[in-house]
Amino acid sequence: AARHSGVLVKREAVRESDGSQHVFIFADGKLARRRVKVGEFLTNEIEILEGVAPGDQVVISGSESLRDGQRAAVKQ
Repeated sequence: AARHSGVLVKREAVRESDGSQHVFIFADGKLARRRVKVGEFLTNEIEILEGVAPGDQVVISGSESLRDGQRAAVKQ
């Protein structure tokens, strides 16, 4: 198996706009848009080299309509 130096996130979590990729992180009841540097594209995941730390709660679904600073709640 290949070794990855970054954090793996679901492909649908990564959005692209203005030529750069970003994800939304959930923290303290709000969403934060974070620009990321992507590495390898895998079947269902993308390696994130910069912008996401292990343990960050990355938003997967509904990210088309999300805004930076928007209040949110986690659904289990």
